[in-house]
Amino acid sequence: MRHGFLASVAGLLTGATLSLAQAPSPAPSPYLPDASHSALAGPAQSPYGPRGSGVAPFSAPLSPVPAGAPLPEVSPAPLPTPPAESPYNPHCAAIQPVPASGIWQGFKDHAAVPELYVTGGADFLLWWIKDNHLSVPLVTTGSLAGRGTLGQADTSSVFGPGTLNYHQFTGGRINLALWHNAERDRGVEGSVFALGQKSVRFSASGDGSASSPVVSVPFHDVLSDTERVSLVALPGSFAGGVVVRSQSDLWGAEGNFVYKAGLLDGPSSVWLLAGFRYVDLGEDLVVTQGSRILPFGSVTLPSGDILPGGRSGFAGATVLAPNLVSVRDSFRTRNQFYGG
Repeated sequence: MRHGFLASVAGLLTGATLSLAQAPSPAPSPYLPDASHSALAGPAQSPYGPRGSGVAPFSAPLSPVPAGAPLPEVSPAPLPTPPAESPYNPHCAAIQPVPASGIWQGFKDHAAVPELYVTGGADFLLWWIKDNHLSVPLVTTGSLAGRGTLGQADTSSVFGPGTLNYHQFTGGRINLALWHNAERDRGVEGSVFALGQKSVRFSASGDGSASSPVVSVPFHDVLSDTERVSLVALPGSFAGGVVVRSQSDLWGAEGNFVYKAGLLDGPSSVWLLAGFRYVDLGEDLVVTQGSRILPFGSVTLPSGDILPGGRSGFAGATVLAPNLVSVRDSFRTRNQFYGG
């Protein structure tokens, strides 16, 4: 009996030992939609990774989700940027950080400082020049007998002698300079200026009626060495007019080497200049006259012959009414200055 009791106790101890050594049943996975699934059903496929793993790719470990609850959205972490010298960017070297001060200094040394400095400007000019001078009369008048011939007692000058006042001139000037350095203490400069053309104009005319004045252009006949006139308007013979115009224009240019000499201290300075200058002054004088021959008039030729009415002479030819005789005298002078 004692042996049977001891056997029973030994059997109970053996069963308790076996019971304690057996592993417990696996608990339902909180990541499965249905908690009743067993581990034998296999892991459910999910875009976030194997269920029950507890780890999702590109994210932190997932927290348990209650049964039946929707799965949380997991944002993938950004992909790392490949280094500059990696196979993904084989054509670029590694970029080294440059301080802001170094970037500005490089721009200042290589981009913002050219080898030559260029300066320039433009000026508006308001100038006066010396008046032109006429030494002889250009248009005269007088009686029918004297006809405005110089030397006659009743002849008077209508235009000239005297001065031709052009008044003020307006124009412009352009300057350009190339400097060797930033201090601009030596370089080359040039300028061009021009004034607008100004003119003086005078006119006189007569209609050839009985009350019309005599208008003549005097000249000296070198063949006979006498004073004569070219008739412009003569009562009963010619109707016409004369226009006198004088024009002046001025322009110039220069180029210089300039150097700032260090002879003075302080704000004052001394500049040395060497170069070339050109100035061009042009003036002209134009006398234009036109006379229409009136019928039944008479004209006395320089030779003393009298042409009957409606006739005149020009260059040895006879001109009949109502033709027009025109004469144009032009004088042009040009002064050029070259200086160093």
